[in-house]
This record gives sequence, C-alpha cells and structure tokens, in this order.
Amino acid sequence: MERQRYDRVVEECHKRLARDPDDPHTHRILAIAWWSQGDAKQAEHHLRESLRALPNDASTQALLALLRSNPFTSRASDRDAITALALDPDSIIAWHALGHSALADDGNFSIHCAQRMLQLDPQNIAARILMFAAISKDEDKPGWHESAER
Repeated sequence: MERQRYDRVVEECHKRLARDPDDPHTHRILAIAWWSQGDAKQAEHHLRESLRALPNDASTQALLALLRSNPFTSRASDRDAITALALDPDSIIAWHALGHSALADDGNFSIHCAQRMLQLDPQNIAARILMFAAISKDEDKPGWHESAER
C-alpha cells in the first residue's frame, strides 16, 4: 500500500515536470519520494535539479547534505551542510547532516551538532539519537551511558 502511494506521487510529479521541467518544488517532492523508497541516486538527482532552479534554498541544500552524509565513507556532504547553514543558521537538517557525517572521526563535533539541534528543538529525537551514537562510541569510558541518557 505504501509503495503504491509513492508510485502515485512519482507519477504525479513526472506529469508536473512534463509541464514545467524546472519546477524546484516538484523536483524536491520527487526527491523525497525516491528517497523514501530507498533510491538515493534518484533522490540526489532531483535535489540537484531543485537547487539548479532555486540555488539559495536552504532546506533543499540541507536535505542534499543529509542524503549524502555517511559517517563511514567521507565528509563530502559537509560542504552542502555548510552551504545550507550559511543560508539558514537554524537548519536542524543541516546540523544533523554535519553531526552524522562526523560520527566516525569526530564524536565531539557530533555532540556539538546534536546540542545545537536540541537548542533549536528540545524534543528533536534525531538529535538525541545522534548524541547517543556519538557518546556511546566511548563505551570504554566510565559513565558513558549516563551522559547519553541525559
């Protein structure tokens, strides 16, 4: 059932793009639909198309950074996140992308990003998960779980 819904969204977006191939909002919706179905390549393509049409859109830039963030490969997404933060310093998604990509090599920075996310939205569950992941990297450090639970 869920797959059918995304298929309908994709179909409708393609109809809209046939009428207006440069519509940044349709590209962004299509990117989210593809991402939700697990197709990161299509999602990235449509986020880039959205940014081509609307280059200063902080939320799309932040989504691109989050999509590309991977703590186990490189910090390539950081540039996208920093660009998003230059446009909107309060972008929780951009802070999340930065913290996520830093997990493997800079846990303290990930914690800083999670703390900033919590300043912006004290109920943000993604920030709590990010903080827990960063703090739990130091499992050999006494009391790590108490810090993570706060």
